Amino acid sequence: MANVYFVRQGTGESATNSGRELPLSSIASAFAGRNLVWSQGPPCFGDLLPANSVADFCYVVVHVENGERAAGFTKDGYWLLDGVS
Repeated sequence: MANVYFVRQGTGESATNSGRELPLSSIASAFAGRNLVWSQGPPCFGDLLPANSVADFCYVVVHVENGERAAGFTKDGYWLLDGVS
């Protein structure tokens, strides 16, 4: 299982929703062909400003751990689904 987070610009608790646990294979098949951008730690978008708690979520980040693998998700860490909002 992987955790999927919706993220908005800025920092603080309101920058990320609480997340949802989904099978990594389901995420991989739903977003096949999308560019995946890996990072070891959680990515931050617009880290110079606090998040606006009513702004739209602009990014989708998948957290993979415990050695789970599927399609382009090849290692543990945080994967940005580039171009998906």
